[in-house]
Amino acid sequence: QATLENLPAIRVSRWQVEAGRGRLEEAQGRFDWTVGALAGYSDQRQDVPPAADQVAGDSLGDLGVTDYKASVTKEFRSGISVGPEVEWTHTRYRTTDADPTDRASLKLTVTIPLLQGRGRTAAAADEAAAEFEWQANRLDLRHTIATSIRQAAAAYWECRLAQEQRVIQRESETAADLLLQRMRKMSEADQTAPADLNQVVANLADRQAASFEAEQRLVAARVALVLAMGSASDAIVSLPPAAAPFPAAAPDLLSNLPRSPDLVALAVRRRDDLKSSRLREEAALALQRAARVNANPQVDLVLGGGYVQDDGPPYEAETETYVADAMLRYVQPLPNHAGRGRLRQADAAYQKALLQTQDLQRTLGANVASALSALQLSAQAVEKARDAVVSYEKAVASEEQKLKMGLGTVLDVMTMTDRLRSARLAEVAGRQGYAASLVNLRFETGTLVSGQDEQVEVSEKDVLTTPSP
Repeated sequence: QATLENLPAIRVSRWQVEAGRGRLEEAQGRFDWTVGALAGYSDQRQDVPPAADQVAGDSLGDLGVTDYKASVTKEFRSGISVGPEVEWTHTRYRTTDADPTDRASLKLTVTIPLLQGRGRTAAAADEAAAEFEWQANRLDLRHTIATSIRQAAAAYWECRLAQEQRVIQRESETAADLLLQRMRKMSEADQTAPADLNQVVANLADRQAASFEAEQRLVAARVALVLAMGSASDAIVSLPPAAAPFPAAAPDLLSNLPRSPDLVALAVRRRDDLKSSRLREEAALALQRAARVNANPQVDLVLGGGYVQDDGPPYEAETETYVADAMLRYVQPLPNHAGRGRLRQADAAYQKALLQTQDLQRTLGANVASALSALQLSAQAVEKARDAVVSYEKAVASEEQKLKMGLGTVLDVMTMTDRLRSARLAEVAGRQGYAASLVNLRFETGTLVSGQDEQVEVSEKDVLTTPSP
């Protein structure tokens, strides 16, 4: 839980999701209704020759023109755009007694792309790509959480290993000190040679050095655990010991493990990074298709219709005009470097995304097989290491009995004790390896975390058990 709340990588990934949502909203803004308004006033002066003045009469001279305009534009995801517009113009003649004139107009323009920008494939490609990218960011967050949980779990088991190894080294140091005290008493009683005492002193010094090294490894493991959880650096002081024991392998584990192909199929279905890669592949494909359409010339059918009403001089009475028009607009850059360049980039981006998905799936299969093999081998190693510990414990007891009976030597006791210590260290290392293998197999198959979307959950079962296809 501390990892989910504190780790900077997870927090950064959450902000990346928010940024992706923002890019999607930005792309959606292309299809918003856009409202425009204009209000203006202008002074106009006309220098009129006498003849013209006689013809035009009082309608010429100094003018004051007030203009109001409102418009709404909308582009649809089909590529078609509409633009209704309303305008009213009031003209006042300041140098004459002529009545002011008014003009009101209503116009609707519809633009239909016939080649470039035609259809949802071209017009809505940026929005579709942004949607895919946002969903990919959400899956990236889940994968980042899973990766962080794996790292935190591995650091926890390393800390647990360092704790148990320190205990073993300290017990070995204590045993070496007791042996030294015993040998001193035997030396004082002339029951052993002085040279044997030197060997026991050296053995104690070696065990003390090993204890110091174990202590240092524990400190380093605790620091690594604090960093893996995203806690502050001073949290190491209050960090409690790793209390949870290593998981024990079930007796029938090896016979009940799922087959590698089944786990690979599970990983293909569950791995969030693979899902994310596929979504980015879809985003690149959408942009490629749009670039292919938009590499064509721009050919638009522009349809318009409107109504105009005029009132006042120079018209004798109110006049009404109805307007309908149609235009075919053609635009083609030569030799169209921009369109071809965008298409080339989109093709390359799609091929790159496709190869990344294929490579990830290939790597995923190999990693699952490797993780399964590591779990099998670590379970067998723990079993054999435990057998070795039991055998060496019996051997140490036998050598100590021989020493008491005068049939053995101190060197034999120290050698067997050292082998027991190594066997115990190997056993706890094997148990740590088994625990880490469980977590790693869960991670590689995409079953380390559960929950929907950004609501990620991690349970004890997800960390301590093998996945089921």
